[in-house]
Amino acid sequence: MKYNSELSCLVIKNIFEIERSILVLDEIELRIQKEISDLVRSKIKDKISLAKNSAFELHKEKGLYFSDINWEKESDTFAFYDLCTSSESDEYKGDVEEPRWLSFACGYSASAYINIGFNINYKNIDLRKSDFRKRLQEQYLKHKYLQELGFRLSSNGLYIIYDFTLDKALLAEGYPNNFDSSLLPVELSIDALLKAHSHFCEIATSFEL
Repeated sequence: MKYNSELSCLVIKNIFEIERSILVLDEIELRIQKEISDLVRSKIKDKISLAKNSAFELHKEKGLYFSDINWEKESDTFAFYDLCTSSESDEYKGDVEEPRWLSFACGYSASAYINIGFNINYKNIDLRKSDFRKRLQEQYLKHKYLQELGFRLSSNGLYIIYDFTLDKALLAEGYPNNFDSSLLPVELSIDALLKAHSHFCEIATSFEL
């Protein structure tokens, strides 16, 4: 058997509650995602001149990504920021499905987290992935302030990210109306991004030359 008998029996005994918990989780995730989207929008709306295609809808299909208006090139976006969950390992692959968004956000393992990332579409600037990775690393090392703020290169070397997790105990304590404490890591990540924005503008410009 894939799962031990003790766990299987526990599931059988609580099957009604487990079925209902899936619906509850859907509602919880959407509530937290909307709070994060609104928080990010409120913190940056007057600090960065946003491109038209920016979206603050983590709780919907569009997701949460935004771009400086100067990074918008004709019908495409040259560079952008996004907020998403990620994991740098495949440890969950033993199960049929990967963990839910909330499990990633709360750091279900040491390698799972949320990150705010700076992205450049290297395919639009006619660079091979290996060449882009090398140039991005050079720029990251050059801008030491990014490291001081807590930004790092992603494991694949294609993005510069600031990662964090949410405390599930604080989320539970404040849910559904008080997220001041539980979403503090989101606030800190955006504060760091705003301090770093001029550096990211310089990096974006270096790839345009």
